Amino acid sequence: MSNKPHLMLDVGGVLLSNLSPLFWKELPLAEEAVSEPLVKQFKTDIRTPLWTGQMEEPHFWSWLMQHFPGTDPAVLRSLLFKHLTPLPGLYKLEEWSRRADIHLLSNHRAEWIVPILKKEGVTRFLNSVTISSEVRCCKPGREIYEMAAVHLNGDGRIVFVDDQEKNFPQAKRIGWKTILADPQGRWMEEIDRLL
Repeated sequence: MSNKPHLMLDVGGVLLSNLSPLFWKELPLAEEAVSEPLVKQFKTDIRTPLWTGQMEEPHFWSWLMQHFPGTDPAVLRSLLFKHLTPLPGLYKLEEWSRRADIHLLSNHRAEWIVPILKKEGVTRFLNSVTISSEVRCCKPGREIYEMAAVHLNGDGRIVFVDDQEKNFPQAKRIGWKTILADPQGRWMEEIDRLL
């Protein structure tokens, strides 16, 4: 058994940008009066079913098209990918993979993030990928952490990086060290020190 540490990384806000307010504000004719209620509806009605695969990706686009009738779906899709851009942490994976096993644990859609990871050439540095839309559960629920933990071979310590503290209690319960991904990127310096 290896003593190599395990680095468990979130994707949104850690390796790729989140679907920021800019995505919602850039939607066709999405003035603040439109985008704020739309974001609220997304968070309350759509996000969890979308992230857990209970809602298929085409249904998300249908839901969005109800709010922007007549808009080309390809325009909406390209706008989404415009706001899923690599963050500096993505370019540290190769270096970190020499000193740790790298795992992803993300609330997201595999259809959105996997093509970006492949395009950026980082999938070869990953030991495992657990995406909520594929495993049908999401953080902070216990089940998704257990599913990700199945891929942790050896006795090395486990460091979990996420941009939302609400995702830490369950990770701490199972003995993972947690690091908050701050927008300034100081978390990467902490990872460098730990590794």
